[in-house]
Amino acid sequence: MEKNVVLPAWIESSLHCLLISMMRLFYLLSLLTVFASNLSAQDYFAEIEALKARVEYLESRQSSEAVLDTPAEFDAVTEAGSGVVLADFRENESALSLRIGGYVKGDFIHDFDPIESKDNFDPVTIFTDGREGQNTRLHARQTRLNIDANTPTEFGDLKIFVEGDFFGERDTLRLRHAYGELGEWTVGQTWTTYTQIAALPTTLDFESPIAFVVARRAQIRWTKQLDEHFSISAAVEDPRVIFPREDELPQLDLRGEEREPLPDFVARIRYVGDDLQLQFAGILHTVGFQPRNDDVTTDTGYGLVWSGFWRLAENHKILTQTSFGDGVGGLMRCNRSRAQQSWRD
Repeated sequence: MEKNVVLPAWIESSLHCLLISMMRLFYLLSLLTVFASNLSAQDYFAEIEALKARVEYLESRQSSEAVLDTPAEFDAVTEAGSGVVLADFRENESALSLRIGGYVKGDFIHDFDPIESKDNFDPVTIFTDGREGQNTRLHARQTRLNIDANTPTEFGDLKIFVEGDFFGERDTLRLRHAYGELGEWTVGQTWTTYTQIAALPTTLDFESPIAFVVARRAQIRWTKQLDEHFSISAAVEDPRVIFPREDELPQLDLRGEEREPLPDFVARIRYVGDDLQLQFAGILHTVGFQPRNDDVTTDTGYGLVWSGFWRLAENHKILTQTSFGDGVGGLMRCNRSRAQQSWRD
């Protein structure tokens, strides 16, 4: 049984409204105090200007958070910035904003049939040799911590986001996201440009639905907003080439090492509406392998993916994804083993 503990949006909104109202009341009382006091009016008005800046910042944050569940912001809310904000430090609009967030999550898992993966339901690890058995597992590895920093610059707002969970070796911290955004550029590790997290169905288990394109990559991405609804992105991303081990496919001579001569080249076009979001993306992927005492052999893989969702009502959506390609199976959830060119994300 799994459950994410996230502060309800209506509670956050109510707290913001209460805080803003109290500051406005204090603002009016300060004006009255100026005329009833012998202290310097200049000092009072300096404090008032600071309070006004704080109120404007809170109002802007309230309005932006009120629409976080819209398709345009779905990616950041569900993954890159998930959880409860534990602390928010900011003096005014021109200062550094630092938010510390995350959540604690515990899992209780019982398998009635044997599976190699004990922390999540990974279909690739289902035993096919007829063995029987059960397993019970309790853990809190999905617990997350994140830091979100924003500060204005002469080139626009600079955002830096870092997040980790505890799916590392022996429950150690594992890096999920670490990237910076400035203007039209994103640099660092986050969701690959090839995927669309908004079109990913929600599952109870930590493992995402099989066959969906889901991966995080280090990258340099450029995004251009064409108009109110359309945007285009292009990126160079970290290539990950994984060949099967010798013992996995003994009929083949796989003695050698993987090579990654070129980065992946990814491009996409995205449409974002009030109740509809669509994306078409493509990727070029160079696969390299160097046999022992021989030269590197390379081949080019490619992929195309069409995805999106249509919001029918507040709690009802139709999600779709269709993908096609060659040599890009490692981007899909259905491929977990090395023999299927995959890795854990």
